[in-house]
Amino acid sequence: MDLSLARISSLLAALPQYTRPTIHIAGTNGKGSVTAILDSILRDAGFKTGRFNSPHFLFVRDSIRIDGQAISQTTYDHARDCVVEKDISIGSKATSFEILTATAFRVFEAAQVDVVLLEVGLGGRLDATNAVPKEAVIACGITAIDLDHQAMLGDTVEAIAREKAGIMKSEVTCVVGRQGHSGVLSVMREVAGETKAKLVFIEDSCVIGDAAAVETGDPASGGGDGSASTVPTQPILVTMRGAQVIRTRLALLGTHQLENVALAVTILEQLPSLKVTPLNIAQGIRNTRWPGRLHWTSYTLPVEINSAQRREMRILVDGAHNTASAHALAAYLHGVPRSSPRHFILSLSDSPPPKTPLSTLTPLLMKGDIVALVPFSQVAGMPWVKPVATEVMNQTVRQLTGSGEGRSKTFASLEEALGWFSTMAEDDADTRKPPFVIVTGSLYLVADMFRLLDGENL
Repeated sequence: MDLSLARISSLLAALPQYTRPTIHIAGTNGKGSVTAILDSILRDAGFKTGRFNSPHFLFVRDSIRIDGQAISQTTYDHARDCVVEKDISIGSKATSFEILTATAFRVFEAAQVDVVLLEVGLGGRLDATNAVPKEAVIACGITAIDLDHQAMLGDTVEAIAREKAGIMKSEVTCVVGRQGHSGVLSVMREVAGETKAKLVFIEDSCVIGDAAAVETGDPASGGGDGSASTVPTQPILVTMRGAQVIRTRLALLGTHQLENVALAVTILEQLPSLKVTPLNIAQGIRNTRWPGRLHWTSYTLPVEINSAQRREMRILVDGAHNTASAHALAAYLHGVPRSSPRHFILSLSDSPPPKTPLSTLTPLLMKGDIVALVPFSQVAGMPWVKPVATEVMNQTVRQLTGSGEGRSKTFASLEEALGWFSTMAEDDADTRKPPFVIVTGSLYLVADMFRLLDGENL
């Protein structure tokens, strides 16, 4: 992968100027959640929003959203055709992600959105989104930074932090979320000094209520297993500058999401000209949706997959694709009541060293877990993205879980794996209860699960 701003800068210079007020978000995990929270709050305040996230979820065009909704295929095709035509005419030879980024800019400019929430694709300094004109950026945010994509961003957290801090702009406020590595803060201060950016740490501003006020294992006001009919939520307290307290609920589960709320709210506090009110913040947080992150759902197997009596299976879907996000999922699962072994359906994207399946799954899997391994579907527009080889995944899972034959298997599809778990329940004479299943790993596997759930309606 050739990280460079040369191609995208040439391409954008040949296209109509991008002028939309933009909030740029970088970090290792939580970028998408922060943009979703900001999007919901700003829409509640009456703003027309644009949002760019990557990778896409179910289809390429859903990475570009206006007022929270994926743009139409017609809108996407028209904007992309214009970008590709210009790319060919000037010979910029832009990559597929650079084409997608330029397409998003063109869509947002044509729609004259009020504010754009722009998520970095990889790193920050040399990411295509960092070609956004400086004068368009009204604020930056950086979520928690951890090891990921070391082959491209650096072998240490500090090196990765410097790449992500590369989105800082002179005289533009950059809000930095809470960090688990002290060295990150030093890097942020250094880069802010070099770029003359205004640096704000959320420790100095927004505070999210204590752990006692947060449900980690009971997400639906009494349905910790996700069995409640309403959207599972956790209650939160937001203490803003001036000690004003906002009480609301958040449908993004897990204590790590509190840090994402804190970052989003602090960014808005640094933008008083937007005139976002505490009520907008409370309502926006309550209405935030971001599928595939600690998302509870249920699924009933088709008759041809499972000939036994059809029953719903409780499923938790989460895109824990690196060590830090695996730790977050493990912490959440610790608070979920269970009366049987945990059942996982796993797939991971193949990544260059030092990232390995073992480093990703060690925080998550434990002895006694039952694991089904599946591939994910081919990713549209990204033929180079492939799942980790079956033999490597098998070896890793058995090392971590102690699973022998019958407790760790490989399947060709998600449906087959779910069918195995359902049959396993039928064979359990004691409970005959469908198991609680965790579908996790690659976000591309998460997307496959949502396709089974008719995700086109999301």
